[in-house]
Amino acid sequence: MRKNAEKTRRRSDQRIRKILEAIPDMMFVIDREGVFRDYYAPDPEKLLSPPDAFIGRIITEILPPSLAEITGRNIRKTLQTGELQVYEYSLDMAGSRRFFEARMVKSGDDEVLTIVREVTTQKASEREKATRDRIKSVLLTTSDMEIYNAVLEVLLDVFDSSVGNFGYIDDVGNLVCPSMLGDVWEQCDLPDKSMVFSPESWGDTTWGVALRTGRSSLKNEAFSVPEGHIPISRSMVAPVVHQDEVLGIIHLANRDRDYGADDLELLESLASFIAPVLKARLERARARRELENSEKRFRDVTFSMADIVWETGPDDVYTYCSSQVEKILGYKPEELVGRKTPFDLMPPEEAERLRKLQDETVLEKGVARDVENLNRAKDGRDVWLMTNALPIMDAAGNMVGVRGVDKDITEKKRLEEEALRAQKLESLGVLAGGLAHDFNNILTSVMGNISLARSMGHLSEDAQERLSEAETALVRAKDLTFQLLTFAKGGAPVRRPSSITDIIRDSVEFALTGSNVKFEMEATGDLWTADVDPGQFSQVIQNLVINADQSMPGGGAIRIGARNIEVGGGDTAHAVEPGRYVCVTISDDGMGIPKEHLDRIFDPYFTTKQKGSGLGLAVTHSVIVNHGGHISVRSELGRGTSFEVLIPATDGLPEQSSADETAIEAGSGRILVMDDEEMVRDVAAALLEHSGFEVECVADGAQAIEVYSRARDSGSPFDAVILDLTVPGGMGGKEAIAHLKKMDPDVRAVVSSGYSNDPIMSEYSRHGFKGVAAKPYRPAELTRTIRRAIDGRADNPSG
Repeated sequence: MRKNAEKTRRRSDQRIRKILEAIPDMMFVIDREGVFRDYYAPDPEKLLSPPDAFIGRIITEILPPSLAEITGRNIRKTLQTGELQVYEYSLDMAGSRRFFEARMVKSGDDEVLTIVREVTTQKASEREKATRDRIKSVLLTTSDMEIYNAVLEVLLDVFDSSVGNFGYIDDVGNLVCPSMLGDVWEQCDLPDKSMVFSPESWGDTTWGVALRTGRSSLKNEAFSVPEGHIPISRSMVAPVVHQDEVLGIIHLANRDRDYGADDLELLESLASFIAPVLKARLERARARRELENSEKRFRDVTFSMADIVWETGPDDVYTYCSSQVEKILGYKPEELVGRKTPFDLMPPEEAERLRKLQDETVLEKGVARDVENLNRAKDGRDVWLMTNALPIMDAAGNMVGVRGVDKDITEKKRLEEEALRAQKLESLGVLAGGLAHDFNNILTSVMGNISLARSMGHLSEDAQERLSEAETALVRAKDLTFQLLTFAKGGAPVRRPSSITDIIRDSVEFALTGSNVKFEMEATGDLWTADVDPGQFSQVIQNLVINADQSMPGGGAIRIGARNIEVGGGDTAHAVEPGRYVCVTISDDGMGIPKEHLDRIFDPYFTTKQKGSGLGLAVTHSVIVNHGGHISVRSELGRGTSFEVLIPATDGLPEQSSADETAIEAGSGRILVMDDEEMVRDVAAALLEHSGFEVECVADGAQAIEVYSRARDSGSPFDAVILDLTVPGGMGGKEAIAHLKKMDPDVRAVVSSGYSNDPIMSEYSRHGFKGVAAKPYRPAELTRTIRRAIDGRADNPSG
């Protein structure tokens, strides 16, 4: 029986040992006094001391004071209540902190059984999870540059550290440390403290080594630092690595106890957790910087451009507009962006045309090139732009807007329109010149015959009166012909140095005779001498003054100014060759000219007045152009008109004009008249014979040479020759005078014409002529010109 009991006990002990071997926990039996009575430890290395060193000894001799106090308190409570007591504690063992859970039960009247389980791994996992959750919250809610300091605060708290650093590697390889702020920054007394560290400055610092090698490290001892640096007693550092790329470092220091391997392992894990988020943040920041740099370059380029750069959205409303829009159209960019479309700045018809054109070019062809369009500036000015545009496409290939450049071509359009107008006027001038030539021949015959008829003396008083009225009408017809000739470039102006002031005063006083309009004259004292044909320029002034007078039927004042200007090579505003000019402005406060009429006022026969031929401004334009000058106009309906005239200046002094002789001079001598029109020949012969001359007539230059030679050979030479400059289909005066000069160097020839675009009429003496007889002839002028030619005196062209 005893043997069976012993056998049963041994079997029970074996079962208990097997059970204990399967349990990883340590067990201790402790009595009421706190003395270790027995133990069980599957891994004796986990014991604080060998069994023979603590069995029979009191807990205060073996355990750290804090743990001994906790254990004693739980022993007393367990023996008193008989209830299970559970508590946790931690110990620094083998250079790391380890966590344990103790479960204490009553095993006798004076003993307790304490079962101890290590929970370090579980605690580490919970600690890491809790830390990750805190960091995740920071990463989700904090801006890019603030995450460094916010994450570092979490890590300092978790690892019980007092100082630290969290930084990243920038685009050029420098370590940037935004977390070096606050107390740390204030405590640092380095003279060259910085948040940016180049690779050359890293040296062999713990974080420098971590950045270069990508490996973590810890150091539980004080190490030397530069003077002024915060003292460092313990530290650990972990690089932030993403896909083998070192993005930055996390550095913690100055804990009151050593850092352990488990701390470094946790820091490495947290650094790995942070790495992909930091990589995304850095990439986003880099993309943002690149975008900002790109936008800055775009703004810099558009600011330096003279053109308007713009973008619109799918609704055609401006989404961007460069600052040049204010200079060209008068709008500030903020007045357009988000508020207006390009079509809002155009007249309705132009907007409709451009919308359709955009659909046909940008939408269908993908580009619009050199599209000219009319725009209305903020102040109401018309501005011509040349536009180039491209569609803006999204990633799916859908058009989401338009991007374009507008070039101001207003000045170019003005010059083109002026050139076109000049071509049109030139074409009309050819027609007008031909008509004037034929009309002048008719007038020559009619006026000559009337003059002859009136001089015969045997007509009745009524007939004389009728002829006088006819002659007056012919003078008006002659004035109209003169304007036609001038408009048609009918002969270059006979220019000479002249006083603009004198011409203006004489012309204005004549034009305003009987008018209720006054004029104000303002001219600089050192006004240059102008190189003009006095008669033609006087006509210009009269035409402009008459227009101003007629625009103010209720009276008013005309302001006339004259000043000197020099036009440089880059001046496009005046459309003249570089040089010195006298600038004359004639302004009024009249009704003004409608904008739609401004482009046509220099067209022949265009007029908005009930009276007038419509040739005044056309003649004015032609005269100014023939002088090498320029005329422009500014007008606003209801506020008046201002003309600006530029006339070339000269260094010569004004000529003193002589008194005009009007009496018909008697004469003698033989005169040869060459003209292709029989009626002109007849009236010229009649007028000269009436004055006492002997006259012979021929139809062209070839006949004139033959008759002149025959007369010279016969001993009855001609005293003077009148040569018509233009003979259709035959030899004219220019060719004939050359032959006559070879035959007779002393030939006395007068050039005659009703129209010519040849400079001979203004430079007759250079071609061998002694004077000019303009058609239609006036008896006094014709006879005086012939007399002066015979006498060898210089003649001034008349007409």
